[in-house]
Amino acid sequence: MKAQTRDVLTMLELAGHMGVTNGQFANAGILSYTSRIAELRKMGYSITQTRQGNAGTRRYTLAGYPVTAIAGVQTTMEATR
Repeated sequence: MKAQTRDVLTMLELAGHMGVTNGQFANAGILSYTSRIAELRKMGYSITQTRQGNAGTRRYTLAGYPVTAIAGVQTTMEATR
């Protein structure tokens, strides 16, 4: 996982249900946050996006973790924050 992808995931995990705005990603120096979020989604992370107001602000929230196969049984760990 790329360093910035890990940073995006960490920010989303720490923010919990409050989510992270595109401005917060930019302030953290992560300007390609949409690409990093796309990478996380490809890995199986569920990330929601909501529009905040009319200024182009988006809020991203980690909604679930990838499905993991354990001894032939698939389980999903949902984000609990």
